[in-house]
Amino acid sequence: MIIAVDGVSGSGKTTIAKKLAKELGFAFFSAGLFYRAITLNAVLNNVKPTEDTKLINLLNNSQIELFCNKDGTNSCFLNNKDVTSLLNTEEISGQVAAYSAKDFVLDYVHKLEIQTSKNNPNIIMDGRDIGSVVFPNAELKIFVTCSAETRAKRRTAQLAGQGQNVSYEKVYSELIMRDFKDANRKLCPLKKVEDAYTIDTSNITINQGVVKAIKYAFRKDPNKQIINSNKAQAVVDYFVNSHCFRTLQK
Repeated sequence: MIIAVDGVSGSGKTTIAKKLAKELGFAFFSAGLFYRAITLNAVLNNVKPTEDTKLINLLNNSQIELFCNKDGTNSCFLNNKDVTSLLNTEEISGQVAAYSAKDFVLDYVHKLEIQTSKNNPNIIMDGRDIGSVVFPNAELKIFVTCSAETRAKRRTAQLAGQGQNVSYEKVYSELIMRDFKDANRKLCPLKKVEDAYTIDTSNITINQGVVKAIKYAFRKDPNKQIINSNKAQAVVDYFVNSHCFRTLQK
């Protein structure tokens, strides 16, 4: 069973997807790590975003794998070396967009995502084109959104907690720009597909968002056929006496 979770930046989609996976006993994968691994690979080999031929050759001669750990986190291996701790540096964050915009990079990552699903029978994957492009036939699709104002407030508070004094106005403007780029990029733009359920986290907690997602997994819709009866029953059987589910509703 595949559950696709897409959504805007800073909406909490990754946290919701990860917690949902834990509650369902599914494997969780964050698609963004593939793009970060490609960026790291290029930086380590001095391949610039403008050097398409070199980048293609590098991809063809590299191996990138994503694994779900017992605690729900992901480990990313580049050519059999664990590079997870190197993927969220400022250097990689500042360059990942330039590499991920390439059509051949998108194709490469989509193949990795599909292969990952084949290696894991029950998965939840989050990203920006998971339900629209990678897994258009996913049994359940969720789109997580949140107002820019709320996201900016949360992000500003988060940065302040880390000792970084960044103004709300700056964070807000960066989010608006990110939203525009994601929604208007030429290849695989961020969009909510017709058969996806929406979770708006503007005025709810992450746990409340997880509960909504669980309820969507339970729901049987004969018109959309989001989850067939056998798969739905497996989820229900797992949760009917789940202490975790009761705790999440509080």
